[in-house]
Amino acid sequence: MAAGALVVLVAGCGDGGPKLATVIGTVNYKGAPVQGANVTFLFSDGQMATGQTGADGKFELTTGGRPGAPMGQAKVGIAKSTGGADTGTSQPKPEDMAKMFAKMAGKDGSGMKDGMKVENELPAKYALPDTSGLSADIKASGNDFKYDLVD
Repeated sequence: MAAGALVVLVAGCGDGGPKLATVIGTVNYKGAPVQGANVTFLFSDGQMATGQTGADGKFELTTGGRPGAPMGQAKVGIAKSTGGADTGTSQPKPEDMAKMFAKMAGKDGSGMKDGMKVENELPAKYALPDTSGLSADIKASGNDFKYDLVD
């Protein structure tokens, strides 16, 4: 009986977060795939979904450590930094992305991190969801976005 109650209890436990849809995409710059770019989808309610591109320029979004992104309209930011930026393959946390965006918001798209110059390898306008001009409409399925960045 205790085991049955545990199964019911576990089955009833959810994280309470929004329903997420699978979101994948590709980032190219000047016709070539961009490896190691941080992709951020920012929603009007403040939620953020993030991903990082692989060698083929492809990304998959996660939200709060869960695969996928909330459904609805999102502004999109894409940034790739050198210098003080972490170039590993681990995905940054949303709060780290927000800090990076604040540092990259300067006129020249550069900032300081731990005393090191951070250079944006992509045009600075793409780094911030509010200035990139990029957007996405997340549906229940079929979310495969392609972003071809230019100077």
